[in-house]
Amino acid sequence: MSWRQILGVSKPEGLDQTHNTQNTHKTILNGVSANNEDSVRDESKLMEALSLACSNCSINAMDFYKRLTQEDVQEWFDGKLSVEDLTVAARSFEQQDAMLRGEVPDNYIYHANCKGCGPVWLWYSKEVLFTKSWDYASLAEV
Repeated sequence: MSWRQILGVSKPEGLDQTHNTQNTHKTILNGVSANNEDSVRDESKLMEALSLACSNCSINAMDFYKRLTQEDVQEWFDGKLSVEDLTVAARSFEQQDAMLRGEVPDNYIYHANCKGCGPVWLWYSKEVLFTKSWDYASLAEV
């Protein structure tokens, strides 16, 4: 709808208006957009929850948000993730960053033996196998 239609103004007679085509090229987007009030409110609530989760961590809310997958975000919107869950994830990301810098976490007090990389510090003493040195999911007892 053009501004003339919105304001109820008719075209001047005899004037060619082909140079004012800006309204003819715009399309109406369906779904979520930045102009959707509910979407903005939900995003704001998510960022508030991430800020709370990161309040005692070295990671900030925006960096945390960038690490979340679409599935993580959707689970938060669906109510499947709480602020407490996000806090645990933030601490995990913080610990992962420290480990990538070569720092040993405080609770890694036991010597373990990794078949792939040799002696390592862990939270328990076992023989293990890492497929990636930083990925908890790939840790397996041998």
